[in-house]
Amino acid sequence: MDPVAESRLDVDELKQLFEKASRPFVKNLLTAEISKLENDINRRAGQGPKKAVSAAPATSRTKISLYGWDQSDKFLTLYISDKLKDIKGIPAENVTSSFSERGAHMEVKGLNGRDYYFDLANLAYAIIPEESTHKLRGDSVVLNLRKKESKTWECVTAAEKQRKDKKAQEKFDMDSDAKSDPSASMMTMMKKMYEEGDDDMKRTISKAWFEASQKQNKGMKPESFGM
Repeated sequence: MDPVAESRLDVDELKQLFEKASRPFVKNLLTAEISKLENDINRRAGQGPKKAVSAAPATSRTKISLYGWDQSDKFLTLYISDKLKDIKGIPAENVTSSFSERGAHMEVKGLNGRDYYFDLANLAYAIIPEESTHKLRGDSVVLNLRKKESKTWECVTAAEKQRKDKKAQEKFDMDSDAKSDPSASMMTMMKKMYEEGDDDMKRTISKAWFEASQKQNKGMKPESFGM
């Protein structure tokens, strides 16, 4: 067969693939190859280069951050509905999910002309990826994460767990100080309030400490004025 005719058949088949492709990267590859072949055909025919096929614009991709959660002995359940009001109107295959031992990922394709995704990394505890699933429920996606251990999760992410553990340790330290030295416990509490307080709180605490210092210098104990 004539090489030009061969190339035209290749172009026709590539255009069919272009119509079926959905990924922007794949469409761009096909566009480049079609343009290359058509320019080669035109060169052999003594014509100028033909304008390349325009690739479809990339679909906008939006991240979802908000979610609700619940749990049972075996599963941690995430409820994702933010930005997904019309999700029940798209094909079920447009929603996909993937899981790792400490993470969950969900994709929604072609919802009102946009793509959405949800990423949750660094879970507080391990899950079993191959036993974790997703399903559509009304206007939301529900992710069921299979716990590796049947235990109660006090929070979802490792960062949240770290903050809770830190607060619990601080409370334990303050309680221990209160038992061994009440005045030291009071100082620790006041220092924490000062560091975390606003400007008004800082002024109030500074004034209280100043007055306490003045009365202590006169031989008065802090408990005599309510501290």
